[in-house]
Amino acid sequence: MCSRCVALVVLVVALGCARETPHPISNTDALPDGAAADRVIELVARTPYLATYPCGAQCHDERVPDPTRRELVTFHAARRIAHGPAIHWCDDCHSITEPDHLVSLDGQNAISFDHSDELCGQCHGERHADWSEGMHGLSTGGWRGTVRRRTCTACHDPHAPEHIQLEALAPPRLDPRLAPEAR
Repeated sequence: MCSRCVALVVLVVALGCARETPHPISNTDALPDGAAADRVIELVARTPYLATYPCGAQCHDERVPDPTRRELVTFHAARRIAHGPAIHWCDDCHSITEPDHLVSLDGQNAISFDHSDELCGQCHGERHADWSEGMHGLSTGGWRGTVRRRTCTACHDPHAPEHIQLEALAPPRLDPRLAPEAR
């Protein structure tokens, strides 16, 4: 697929994500110097859009947890785990004891599906830092007021992520008719 087609697909996905209901995650906690004091960052919740959520009520509360690596032949049979060298099985990221949560890599902390960045950031620290600053990922809003930020799983399949290549486009041409201060 050509880079412009990929950019168009990303735009269409972004526009679709814009309808999601945001939940506040932070006020002005990590704003750089000179940033607007009235800026609010809201994290867009993913759980209302997950067909299989809540996992426990729909299925896992009725099952005995089985962390054995095996071929899945029932509901999750279509899932393939191809997430790099650290992730090999469901319970590497999903809590076995709390099926409606993810779990930190040390197995000690439950993580909401709506805050998947907390899990992803444990291995992808540089990307997470870029995401936290708004340089990676999808955010909508402006420099002031409310910014709606999507987590990692809004763009990346957590089970088999693909590296999304986007071509950097040239900056927009400014209208020469505009006064210099308006450009």
